Amino acid sequence: MNYDWKKIVLRVTVGNIINFYSFVLYGCFSQIISQLFFPTFDHFVAMMLTFGVFATGYLIRPVGALFFGYMGDRFGRKKALLLSIMMVTFTTTAFGLLPTYHQIGAYAPFLLILCRLLQGVSMSGEETAAAVFLSEISPKNRQGLAGSIILSGVYIGLLLGSIMAFIMTSIIPQNDLVTWGWRIPFLLSFFFGVGAILLRRKQAESISFMQAKAHHLLVKNPVAEVILTQGKTVIKGILATTTLAVAGYLFAIYIPSQLNTQFGIQTSMLVCSLSFFIIAIFVVLVGLWVDKIGFKWPTVLSCVGFIIFSYPIFFLLSKQTIWSALLAEFILLILLGLSAGSLMPMLIQSFPVHTRLSGVSIAFNFSMTLFGSTAPLLALYLTKLLNTPIAPFICLMGAALLTLFSLYYTKHDKNHIQFESLPIAS
Repeated sequence: MNYDWKKIVLRVTVGNIINFYSFVLYGCFSQIISQLFFPTFDHFVAMMLTFGVFATGYLIRPVGALFFGYMGDRFGRKKALLLSIMMVTFTTTAFGLLPTYHQIGAYAPFLLILCRLLQGVSMSGEETAAAVFLSEISPKNRQGLAGSIILSGVYIGLLLGSIMAFIMTSIIPQNDLVTWGWRIPFLLSFFFGVGAILLRRKQAESISFMQAKAHHLLVKNPVAEVILTQGKTVIKGILATTTLAVAGYLFAIYIPSQLNTQFGIQTSMLVCSLSFFIIAIFVVLVGLWVDKIGFKWPTVLSCVGFIIFSYPIFFLLSKQTIWSALLAEFILLILLGLSAGSLMPMLIQSFPVHTRLSGVSIAFNFSMTLFGSTAPLLALYLTKLLNTPIAPFICLMGAALLTLFSLYYTKHDKNHIQFESLPIAS
């Protein structure tokens, strides 16, 4: 079966782009959202509730991992991808259409929570299903590139969202921004989502899945199968994802909030936009490198780099100058890019076809929930506990050590990694 590579890349990456586009927008417009959906509370409580709603999307990601893992391994990658992009499009557009507290009362925050929950479910399915599908239809010497393209789409979405927020805050007066302007970026995603749905409807199924189905390798409950027979592999996959999870959430949430406090929202968004642009390109370059030297050493280099440079990164950020912040961001994005460009191929090659999406989804999303979503809160807690803004380096260093621990128990050769005791099926 012949696959049009360029069309497939567009079809499978657009969902991640839309998801993380709205991810950034929610954070950028959190002040406005708190005013519109929690106006009866004081500002601090309203902001806490707003970010609490934001956090619900992470808490439900394991549920989405189980659902989309089961669906993709039981009924096909195409069906999982089509459902996930429908959910992505619906939830992102719905954010821009939600009535406010003054219009429908307490139903408004309820609908906000519901949208965020659905977004969390769709996000958990979109990332891993797209990565597995693209990997399965790619040549063997392009597995690294396939996995890196999906995570590059994450940073492209963050970039587009931060640019859009910057444009909106620059050209629309504050009163209009609160009244209607904040809705525009969310509503624009509808057109991209509908286009992506139409494209994915025409997409052929993964040939690896079709072969597994033809040879009667599929199982009735792939989620139970992967947990019962490949539990150790799943745990090692969770630990292997820890560095990407912690560094990624500090990079996308915690550090931008610190830059916003230090330099103001527009300067911080410019710095973040530049960082997202660089890492989106760098991750793909790492994927090409992975195809030449294998998956393990870029990950090891990332972990060792975080052990060495975690303290300098937050030391530079504590100086509160634009040049020190740029240098800290650059070091962080290089090390994060090494991890992002090599992780997905490692996870995908660790599971056989008939439980692949379940295994990858569970390992990736459970790590994102357990370690990633808690990283900003832990960073804040350590900063207060130790009374120093440098304290979050402990989070990064600890994550790197966990990933190295996982890698210590893996077998590897030039072209792939596989966790011990599990043969690769493709």
